[in-house]
Amino acid sequence: MHDNLCLHMGYKMTPDIQVHGLFKGSTAKGDKWVVSARVKGGNPTKITLGFCSNLPSKDARVIAKKYLADMALGVNPNTVRKMDQIKGFSLCEAIEQYMFEKEGRLKPSTVKSYNSTLTNNFSKWMNRAISSITPQECVNRYFEIKKEVAKRSSQKAKANEPGEAEAQKAMRTLGSVLQYFANDMLPDNSGRLMPFGNPVKGLADKGVKKQLNSRTNALNLKERRKLLEYLMHPSHYFNADMSLKEVTAKTPIKTDHADLLILLLCTGLRRDEPLNSDEYLSPDLQSFLTRNRAEERQRRQ
Repeated sequence: MHDNLCLHMGYKMTPDIQVHGLFKGSTAKGDKWVVSARVKGGNPTKITLGFCSNLPSKDARVIAKKYLADMALGVNPNTVRKMDQIKGFSLCEAIEQYMFEKEGRLKPSTVKSYNSTLTNNFSKWMNRAISSITPQECVNRYFEIKKEVAKRSSQKAKANEPGEAEAQKAMRTLGSVLQYFANDMLPDNSGRLMPFGNPVKGLADKGVKKQLNSRTNALNLKERRKLLEYLMHPSHYFNADMSLKEVTAKTPIKTDHADLLILLLCTGLRRDEPLNSDEYLSPDLQSFLTRNRAEERQRRQ
């Protein structure tokens, strides 16, 4: 039996003299303690304990006896290890996996917004297992974010209660990440990775979120026209003899800034869209604008 085991493992296995089922395996990097036995009702299983240089034989034998006892009862220690590892899957790890697997499907601006929002509002949760996050904790954190934002806000008049928009954005972002794992099962199919499902849904279940009001400080058509006329007036950029004005710290608006504002006023693009798009530099700007608006309509639908 030991000869077959040695051939199967690919390296020499020396049985321990005290514990049947504990072996010392020789590898290129050094000897390792290995437990090898059959799980009751299952298949032969190997569990690597670690390098012999780091784990004294006395400790290795204690651990081996526990594993061998579990295997005699039909419990696979490797499965238990994997279960513990998955149950400890942290929010930080979840975000990293979500971003990696969604790469190419999220816009760079969305990735930047997600990372910023999650880091700013859930820094204390990053090392927590996502399976341990409860709906009530999400409700509590929602109200905490509102208070934190309202406390540091310098604007007095807004369309919504101070902190409401930021709190909803934070929970919406967290919910997107957690929903990605909400239906994942544990390795032994004994239950879901997240026993509460997506805990962010607790906000909807309790009806604590308020309907956000539309902005009230947007420029109307008359105001936009007035701003456009101001930006295009030559007196801001030229002297009386039509020579270019010198740009100083007191210059009310610089030419480059005026050009960007005029582009945004005339096209309806968001602030960062023309700056981050290579297509903006191409001559076919109309094609870019048409495609951009079509993508926006599709996103909203």
